Amino acid sequence: ADLYLTQLSEAILVGTDLSGADLRGANFIRATLSGINLRGADLRGANLNGTLLDKNALPDLQG
Repeated sequence: ADLYLTQLSEAILVGTDLSGADLRGANFIRATLSGINLRGADLRGANLNGTLLDKNALPDLQG
């Protein structure tokens, strides 16, 4: 998926596979993310301001 510079404000993404996606500069402002796969995604410059992440969000980044 190529979401380079995409506006995803107030989007709801559940169980979405964005592995290897180009997310540079994407805006996830006030979005809701749950169970998202971002393995290998390029998040440089991405804006996650006010994004809601539940306990299942971003499983690959949890320690």
